[in-house]
Amino acid sequence: MIEQAKSGQVSTISITLFCDGGGVYVGSGTSILSFSTISGNVASGAGGGIFVNSGATAIVKNTIVANSTGGNCSSSGTFTSDGHNLSDDTDHRARR
Repeated sequence: MIEQAKSGQVSTISITLFCDGGGVYVGSGTSILSFSTISGNVASGAGGGIFVNSGATAIVKNTIVANSTGGNCSSSGTFTSDGHNLSDDTDHRARR
């Protein structure tokens, strides 16, 4: 789980398993993911790659999110694409 990312840091998150947010779970506040690869993660609930909880915000830029079970991205919070992202599915599941 990533609590806080440092500016300019490149990350790879792969092969993890959680209920929601298999790769990244944004529980509160604002998280910025950039120049990252999130791949091959599993969520038994939603957001195999990224899950954004209610009241939280994720801003994603220049990031690859792929091959995740439970959908690549899911949120009940705010999910913002800041451009130049790649995903192997078109499903962004809003969970209310």
